[in-house]
Amino acid sequence: MHVKQRCVPLLALLLLVAVVPPAAIHADDAIRYANYTTGDSSYTTLYADNWTAQTFNWSYSFTATHARVKAYRVGLPGTLTAAIQATNATGYPTGADLASGTYNANNMVTATTGEWYTIDFDDLLLTADTAYALVLRTTGDNTTNAVRWRRDDAGSAYATGDAFSSADGGTTWAAIDAGADDFMFEIWGDPALSLESAAVFSGYYETGDWLITLSYKNTYAPYYPASDPKSQFVVQLLSGTTVLAQTNLPQWGYKPTALYLSANTVAPLTWGGSYTVRMVGINSPYPSVDYALQSTDWRGTNLDLLDSWCISLAQAMATYYDTTFTVYTAEKGEVLNEEGGVIFSTGISGLMVQRPDLFQVAVSGIPYEDPTWTSAYSGARDEWYVQLGPDISTFVNSTADLVDTTGSTLLMLLLLLVYVILAVIMVSHGMNFGAFAVLSPFLIYGYMIRVLPWPAIGVGVAILVMLAMRQLWWKST
Repeated sequence: MHVKQRCVPLLALLLLVAVVPPAAIHADDAIRYANYTTGDSSYTTLYADNWTAQTFNWSYSFTATHARVKAYRVGLPGTLTAAIQATNATGYPTGADLASGTYNANNMVTATTGEWYTIDFDDLLLTADTAYALVLRTTGDNTTNAVRWRRDDAGSAYATGDAFSSADGGTTWAAIDAGADDFMFEIWGDPALSLESAAVFSGYYETGDWLITLSYKNTYAPYYPASDPKSQFVVQLLSGTTVLAQTNLPQWGYKPTALYLSANTVAPLTWGGSYTVRMVGINSPYPSVDYALQSTDWRGTNLDLLDSWCISLAQAMATYYDTTFTVYTAEKGEVLNEEGGVIFSTGISGLMVQRPDLFQVAVSGIPYEDPTWTSAYSGARDEWYVQLGPDISTFVNSTADLVDTTGSTLLMLLLLLVYVILAVIMVSHGMNFGAFAVLSPFLIYGYMIRVLPWPAIGVGVAILVMLAMRQLWWKST
């Protein structure tokens, strides 16, 4: 079964952009990503305009929060700056700092074996499969007041980057030992994808149904924040490798969403069973993260617990975004304020109708129509990649990547090609009316699965009309 969350009007989305600031992500839960930490047998000295850099790459997007470098000092080198920069086509650091932080290098050890030091910098979202450079510089003005960054000179041990040096303050760069050396470094950060929590409720729309609410974080570059998340990620419920339900990701950032399964759909399933929730990218490299439902996630039919789950998540989001999504009212206690209401009604379809006391006010006057949760309703609203399922959509997107186009464009061209071939065959055999009868539903289906836009349907009809007229003229002559 495919489940599609109801889209929120553009006005509400603009409101979200205005009221939700960038996330304040903290480094205490950070993960080590790109790194090279063994074989340090030499060093490079940095001072004044003598800068050093280590390029790196990572296969998944993440938010970099700090770096660690192994180094020691000579004399009093002053302030050490660690910065992240882009790289150019030849792999050298280039441009202004994307993020930077400082450390008092006068506090470093003088032992030549060095120590590991942490330099925090502003959070920076790094794009998957993109080369960056960790650039180090210091205010020390000569070789007797300098930082020495430990490196491995054994030869190209770090596969996805190289060590560089600059003698003119980063204007020009040269690979150290022809790219055979690498510095001791670590890049730490927070995942761009995570499923934070889940809760399963029953009796949301009807007796015996399931509502699986989820909190997630998704800031995956290069899609975030410019692309529509619904066209880039889906959330799925799986039993083993079988997809039981699926919905498009409704919003970027730290937000809620939900999967709804009707009573008929869950009849063969087991309440409290072993199921997995997955957030997965629609396009290559198909990034994903899984969450195994725990026994404590199964909350039952008491929907007051759904209200509590929403309020708890809103409070956690408030810490993450450094803003408020709830308000205390004398009539209802703590409820979602207008901003929180937009976010939660976008993420969890029907929430305002089913749990009205959870909201302070109707969200921005946005009209709401209570959906009838049937397969027909979901299928009529889902995008092509949801209706065709993850296996077919993955194959289509992979094929589209080979010809440098999108999955929807490839499908549109293939459908039109098949349509034209069938039209030519049927009309050439005198089946003019039969062609209209058979191929019109073909076009309508293409439109319903969001592959054929109205202009393409108009072109298809025009082709069929011209073929039919040509055939009639040919017979008359």
